Amino acid sequence: MNVRYIVNNMLAIMLSSFISAESSAATFPKTEADFSRLPPYCRAKMGQRAGLKVTESEIRKWKQVLGPGYFQVHHVCAGLHTMYLLDKKVSVKDYEYIQALKTYQYTQRHAPKDFVLQPKISVEIGKIFLRLNRNPEAISEFQNAIQLKPTYAASYAALSDYYKKAGLEQKAKDILEEGLKYSPNSKKLKRRLAEL
Repeated sequence: MNVRYIVNNMLAIMLSSFISAESSAATFPKTEADFSRLPPYCRAKMGQRAGLKVTESEIRKWKQVLGPGYFQVHHVCAGLHTMYLLDKKVSVKDYEYIQALKTYQYTQRHAPKDFVLQPKISVEIGKIFLRLNRNPEAISEFQNAIQLKPTYAASYAALSDYYKKAGLEQKAKDILEEGLKYSPNSKKLKRRLAEL
């Protein structure tokens, strides 16, 4: 065997293991019970592959709603499912959170910048950063979500929760009031403001 053949094969094996490690960084939902805890677009995107009956009209509907980013939705669903499973555990290692984090970050990088789920992805990444005690990065992700979609109440809620927990109640109040300017009917923001 020539050296070039061996080197090319080794490079191909290394590349494939890198790609599979990134793409399998989280646990994908497989059952009706798994999908029942996730947004409906997850079942539309991944249900058939899991052996579930999914209608073509359901798939078409979510392709239209989510646009070109629909191609990356399975990573969002895997991240959500992984975090659900981790939240049920008594003890979680940092590397387990990092698996979900990598899945979200993959989507953040590869989906279109105007993908409708980008704000949600930023909030989910921010929540994981908080669990990893990477607070500045968490704040940055919550602020990114706010910039991407000022009417997305979940980003203000997550940021205010962080400020409240950090003992910065005025900052928590300010961010909730800012959020209510864009989403005046948000129950989650009103409730948090009333609790301060």
